[in-house]
Amino acid sequence: IMVPLPPPFAQSRFTAPSTLAAIDRLLDTFTDAQVAEQLNQQGYRTFEGLLFQSLHVYQLRRDHGLTDRYTRLRARGMLTAEESAHAHGVSAQTIWHWYRQGRIVGVRYNDRGSCLFPPFQEGQQWSTDVL
Repeated sequence: IMVPLPPPFAQSRFTAPSTLAAIDRLLDTFTDAQVAEQLNQQGYRTFEGLLFQSLHVYQLRRDHGLTDRYTRLRARGMLTAEESAHAHGVSAQTIWHWYRQGRIVGVRYNDRGSCLFPPFQEGQQWSTDVL
């Protein structure tokens, strides 16, 4: 009987390049926990054959130099609450209040619910009335 040898231990603990590429692609749209969920739905598993958790995504992102979601959103021109507040002439608290009311859109960049906001557009009208 001929049985193929398993890969060397060190090689068996590598994450497949296709998995890293999927993580990199998904980080454009999702937080670490959401990336883990997407990977699991698409049938990806860790090198140990386990379901992905957000910690796995975080560690792989860090170990392989993948850009985090915050940096990707900032590169697309998204603003912090403070920057958005300055552009709108209001306080950061007002921006967060408007976001919770659904009056402005925020894009989550982590699993704690932290958001960045789209840049202020010329001619865009904003009500400074707090509802």
